[in-house]
Amino acid sequence: MLSACGASLPLDERRDIPPVDAVDDRPVSPLRGCASDFECGGGLACNRSYPGGLCVQATCDSTHVCPRAAVCHMGACVPRCTLDGLECLPIHALCLGIDPTDVTQRGCFPSCDAMPAPGGLRCLAPLQCDSYRGSCASAPSTGPENGAACAVGMDCRSGRCLAEVVDRPTPGTVTGFVDGYCYSLARQVSAQEYNGRIGGQLPQSNCPAGSVVLPERDTLEGAPTPCWRACDDMTPCRTGYSCDHLQITDAMGRPMPAFANGACLPVDCTMAGMECPAGFSCQTRVLDGGRSVGTCARRAAADAGVPDGSSSDAATSDIVTVDAPAADARPADAPASDAGAFDGTSG
Repeated sequence: MLSACGASLPLDERRDIPPVDAVDDRPVSPLRGCASDFECGGGLACNRSYPGGLCVQATCDSTHVCPRAAVCHMGACVPRCTLDGLECLPIHALCLGIDPTDVTQRGCFPSCDAMPAPGGLRCLAPLQCDSYRGSCASAPSTGPENGAACAVGMDCRSGRCLAEVVDRPTPGTVTGFVDGYCYSLARQVSAQEYNGRIGGQLPQSNCPAGSVVLPERDTLEGAPTPCWRACDDMTPCRTGYSCDHLQITDAMGRPMPAFANGACLPVDCTMAGMECPAGFSCQTRVLDGGRSVGTCARRAAADAGVPDGSSSDAATSDIVTVDAPAADARPADAPASDAGAFDGTSG
């Protein structure tokens, strides 16, 4: 079984959506593609941020509620989905949570392909796929790419950041993502695709160029999965990260790299040769099953005795054991701030 150390750490971007008390009992209508508002009819509008276009109710608030088949997000109705996200697959969308306090509040947000397969949904001209945001847009997003350092989502081209320290499951939880890590979301590929690529390149799915996806336990094909920075001998990872090629065993039972390239993931500082950067300590925790892993945690200057980052031997500092979170399961992913929003070119 393929596994990637660190690939299931919690994501840090969440947004609270005010609940709408009113209920709209209009019947559920099938998802319909479109090129203009005229094709939608019935007071619906064509949201061209979805590949192939999508007929939706254009606005929603406390008085203009969405039909049962949709959920209100940032003033627009998006198709509602359940935890397995099967409702989103036909429209090349991701089922993402929009309210961390209510797992039932989930919507289908666009997840376009810059180079769709033959017969796949494409962005409607003149819009182009923004692989970092997942939506069809008139202009690509800008900013640091996946794998770059960040403190908050707005630091990243994708609008998403895995912060070094997060508030879940408890305040001050150290993730091991030294200086933060920009990431985007894509659609998970099938187990058959991973198996067919063993010995070759990791799949890119619909990630931006230079990013790859990794297998995750209990993640179905088409489900949201992070896009990690791709790496190999010619494109190494930054300090605090290692190029994880995943592992399989050969016929003799010996471990060997599963793929020719890898993904930049936080170092496991309990392993030889994977020390933390200067100014960081190695915190160990025990996962379900008894395996210990180490994450790099920034040390206060008072504890280190020197300013952070100024000591060349701080990487070999003592290992501190802390309690592990109850589970490594990732909470519901929230969309980037403009995901699913109208591009303004409908009609």
